[in-house]
Amino acid sequence: LWTDDYMHLKAFCAAYTSAYIANLLTVSGVEVFAYSHIAYLNPRLGGYAATQLIGPNNEKWAPYNVMEGWQMVLGDERLTVSATDVPPGIHIYAGKDSVTGRIGVMLASYGWANRTTRNLRLHLTGMTGTKRLRRYLVDPDHSSPWDNTAGPNSSPDAVGLPASMDLEEMEDVTDTGPHLRDIEVTVPKWSTQFLVFDP
Repeated sequence: LWTDDYMHLKAFCAAYTSAYIANLLTVSGVEVFAYSHIAYLNPRLGGYAATQLIGPNNEKWAPYNVMEGWQMVLGDERLTVSATDVPPGIHIYAGKDSVTGRIGVMLASYGWANRTTRNLRLHLTGMTGTKRLRRYLVDPDHSSPWDNTAGPNSSPDAVGLPASMDLEEMEDVTDTGPHLRDIEVTVPKWSTQFLVFDP
């Protein structure tokens, strides 16, 4: 089913990957993880051809885009994020780069039960001063070419170059710490969201 429905190329699998990584990073001693690229073939061939990060025409599938997001939020310091009424299937990671001062937060909504949008209020510790906040989203409508233009409605003989291949930025604002300590976040179904706070 996974290869027949091309789940490995979709935002659903990207959310699964992010949920897995968030849980992996709670284990002490984990220093490095790798996500391998398997094939450059047309994913419509099925099997391992459908388990890839980048398509034969350089399409950046949703799992590739979440890897780009993870690179922006990982930090050498793990931070505490508290959220009210976190439903099952929502996974949260927060980290800080001690050199640059960047704070990153990842929110993933993964699971067949998570078929609705969730609203969360996040409280971030250690948020002081003025910060630039950039928000990136991977869901079935953003940063996921297979869900959008290269998926089931496209020609069966070719993958086709999607209109949007990159990790999509949804917001770019500058604000002060007090406003950023407690923020409302909308988490779409089967999504991964990255919040990047720069000094």
